[in-house]
Parts: sequence; structure tokens; C-alpha cells
Amino acid sequence: MFDKLARSCKPGAPFVIEDYVLAFDDKPLTQEEVERVSRVVGAVYIPTVPEYIAQLEAAGFEDVKSEPLTEPWVAWTATLPPTERSTTP
Repeated sequence: MFDKLARSCKPGAPFVIEDYVLAFDDKPLTQEEVERVSRVVGAVYIPTVPEYIAQLEAAGFEDVKSEPLTEPWVAWTATLPPTERSTTP
């Protein structure tokens, strides 16, 4: 998938992607967490940050950086009405 995306981008142009990654390299998701994330947000694969960066670089992306957005995401979901919050992982 990343190969096709890299070929579609203008060489040298900036590209931003927001996706799910494991917060801790040494703490994989439990089977229950994997099933819930898949069911709730449709994420069938959640790599570590180093794995994700390696996949992007292997596809031809350069100067790949990662910025954690867990804290802003958690803060935002806390502002949602309870009925909407129940659908977040």
C-alpha cells in the first residue's frame, strides 16, 4: 500500500499521515484489545512506531518523523458526550 502511495506523491513534497501505532514497543495489544480496535475503528494491523517508519522508508518516503498524538486524542475524547465516548477504544 505504501509503495503505491509513495509513487503517487510528488517527489520531495511533504506528506502527512495520521494512523494508529502501538504506544510501547515492548507491550503488544492483548487479543481482546486487538478485537476491540478492529471492531471499533477498523484497524486490523497496528505496528510499532519503528515498524511503521521502516515500512514508509522501504516504500521510498524520506525524512520520516513520528509525533505522538495520544494525549490530545484522549483529551478530545473526554469532551465527547457519553454516547459518543462509548465507541472510542
